[in-house]
Amino acid sequence: MDPNPQPPALDGRPEAARALLVVQAAVAALNTAEVAVLALLGSPAPAAGTLPLSAATALALLALARGVARGARGARRAALVVESLLLLLAAADELVAVAVHRPAPLLVPVLVRVVLPLAVIALLRRPAPGAGRPAPPRRAGAR
Repeated sequence: MDPNPQPPALDGRPEAARALLVVQAAVAALNTAEVAVLALLGSPAPAAGTLPLSAATALALLALARGVARGARGARRAALVVESLLLLLAAADELVAVAVHRPAPLLVPVLVRVVLPLAVIALLRRPAPGAGRPAPPRRAGAR
């Protein structure tokens, strides 16, 4: 008997979560390319300083996508932690941006930085106990 049984995949949730993690990794890779181009064009130091962080984020998301798809031990929990952290940082960033200079959040950044992590979290959450099992059959005459 397996000492660490993995919960069964529910309705393709891991595959859908993997796809969304790959989308997030692609967005992070594009952000990395943008920062690299800006750094080459002589952008101020803060833009160049974010290059390693952006690249590490893209690589981490790809590794999590692979782990979630394979059902690797701890990958689901790690993905939930990373997505929660990304969501927290995105929310803080949007609040600061609105408070400082923007009248309202922009749609695409909110979709990429808030909605995608929420969708991954929703897909990777375990169902409530008993939610995946059918109800027991009723006996005739029972109320």
